[in-house]
Amino acid sequence: MTELDSIVHVPWDFAGKQLATEVRLGITYLTGDGVGQDYAEALKHFTPAAEQRNVYAETLLASMYENGNGVAQDYGEAERCYRLAAQLGYAEAQLGLGGMYLKGQAVPQDDAEALRWFQSAAEQGHDPSQAMLGAIYEHSERDYVQAHMWYSFAAARGNEPATKDRDLLAEKMTPDQIAESQQLAGEREPKSGSEN
Repeated sequence: MTELDSIVHVPWDFAGKQLATEVRLGITYLTGDGVGQDYAEALKHFTPAAEQRNVYAETLLASMYENGNGVAQDYGEAERCYRLAAQLGYAEAQLGLGGMYLKGQAVPQDDAEALRWFQSAAEQGHDPSQAMLGAIYEHSERDYVQAHMWYSFAAARGNEPATKDRDLLAEKMTPDQIAESQQLAGEREPKSGSEN
C-alpha cells in the first residue's frame, strides 16, 4: 500500500479501487503531473469521490473553491467541503476550516473556533497545524511556553519553518520557560505522525 493509498482511505473492493482511481486522476490533473494541468478535469474526478465522502477529495475540492482554481472562488462551498472532511477527523481539512474561521471566510471570524480546529489537527501529529498553533500562541496569545511546545512538535516532524520559529522564540524566553515547555511537551506528546 502506497502513502497515497493510505491517504485516500478506501476499501480495496472494486468500488474502492474505482474511487481511489478517481482521486489519483484528479490529483494528476490538479498538479499537472505527466499531463497538462487541467482544473476542470481535476474537478470532474474529485467530485464523485467527494460525493462518496472521501475526505481527501473533499479537502482538495475545498482548496479549489477557496482559491478559485478552475472554479469561481466560493468561500461558502470551500467551508462546506472542509467541514465535511474535518468532522470526519481529517487533519488537513481541519487546518483549512480553522483558517476560514481565522480569516472570517464564509463564517464569522472566530479565533477560539479557529484554535479548536487547529488543535484537533495538531493533536493528530499534523505538523502544519502544530506550526500554526505555535504562531498563534506566540503572536496572538503571547504564551511563549505553549508556542515553543507546538513549534517543537512540528520541528520534530521535520517542519523547517517551525524549527526556525522555535529557535527564534527561544532567544526571547527564559531557561525556566523553555524547561516548562519541554515538560509540557513530554506530558502531551501528540500522535507520532499524521496519516491526514
